[in-house]
Amino acid sequence: MARAELLTRLYDAVVEALLGSPIDPLMSVQVRHLGGQLDGRVAEPYSVYMFGRPSEETARRIEEMRAALTPYTTGRKPYTFLAPAKPTTSPPSWPQWPTPWRRPPTSSGLAVPRSPRTQARFSPLRGSADGEAV
Repeated sequence: MARAELLTRLYDAVVEALLGSPIDPLMSVQVRHLGGQLDGRVAEPYSVYMFGRPSEETARRIEEMRAALTPYTTGRKPYTFLAPAKPTTSPPSWPQWPTPWRRPPTSSGLAVPRSPRTQARFSPLRGSADGEAV
């Protein structure tokens, strides 16, 4: 049983809600900074993830923590945090990744040939499936 939320900021009240009392019966509560590739692509700078063994006590504790965090969450979730039954009724908060760069094919359909210097660098790495040099 788990729940994830996106946090607008790590206010003192958020820290108190997360650390003010034991997390039992939850197994873990994670707060993650959404920097790196997500920086600027997701409006919220932090996520919180609560996880525990499925039980009524766990559900109750997750609900208590969710209620305490509600003023500091946006209610949005990246697609990776959606439960199977959750609808995607609002625009996704997951970033639109740029299209990966691909080497353009030549007219023969093969990849553009590498420079002699690059070919020399990688030639020792080539080999057959038996490990013999080619």
